[in-house]
Amino acid sequence: MLHRFAGLSLVLSAAASIALAQGKPIPQIVKQGAKYTFLVDGEPFLMLGGQVDNFNSWWPSYHSLDPLPDEIAKVLPGFKSYSANTIEFPVHWGLIEPKEGEFDFAGFDQIVRNIRAHALRAIVLWFGTWKAGEWDYYPDWITSNLARFPHALDEDGKPLRSLSPLGAATLEADRKAFAALMKHIREIDENDRTVILVQVENEAGILGSARDHSPEANKLFDGPVPGVRDRSQEETRLLGTGLRRPVRGGGFHHLLHGEVHQRSGSGRQGRLPAAAVSERLVGWAGDQRF
Repeated sequence: MLHRFAGLSLVLSAAASIALAQGKPIPQIVKQGAKYTFLVDGEPFLMLGGQVDNFNSWWPSYHSLDPLPDEIAKVLPGFKSYSANTIEFPVHWGLIEPKEGEFDFAGFDQIVRNIRAHALRAIVLWFGTWKAGEWDYYPDWITSNLARFPHALDEDGKPLRSLSPLGAATLEADRKAFAALMKHIREIDENDRTVILVQVENEAGILGSARDHSPEANKLFDGPVPGVRDRSQEETRLLGTGLRRPVRGGGFHHLLHGEVHQRSGSGRQGRLPAAAVSERLVGWAGDQRF
């Protein structure tokens, strides 16, 4: 009888655990009528949050996540003091995968536990390939292998401090690291749902050049716009009527370098607004950089 009772208790305990986990569905954005609602634990969630410092000045100097839980713990009472309910904190690639294929999540786990202990929710900010165009957040095994993980090149063919967006090995390594992080979050947080969102990458871009000038990048840049069969019709659709074809280049060069001109009523030629040709994104306005 005692054995039956013990067995029944274990079954009920397991069922309760499953029910508890199932009682907290994964956070999601759902469309309800004409509006979108962010649901946490199945209920609409109004996020009142903030972001801890990206640690631009001192985080890269650490060689592990060990000191960071204590640093982040210091700011958590401040978040609570102004009735915040969510905190976003960065996790960069170099600290969770110091050696290729070997992951260390001990510091990350402590950060999540500290946030949970303050009854806050968390947003994880993944600093992988892209973090403001800098390489300070990459693992050493990435930055030390230029042949395998190519850097972007400037106009003179010199390597920049940013990885090339065309590096297949870089993409695959980042994918594996991010997948490992997401898998780990599920393992440690599935029952609590402390982590409610994940930001994938941050400030994608290249510093020191408008773009990658590697041979492969130049070939793609001067080629046809992907998915556009008739470039002249697409330019007209995107940029409006009354356009004069620029003299130089082709493909992306026209649309992204902003070298498209428009005749005004007086017959004078003037540059189109920067926003019309994404000049702000690529750092060019005709022959002027900004």
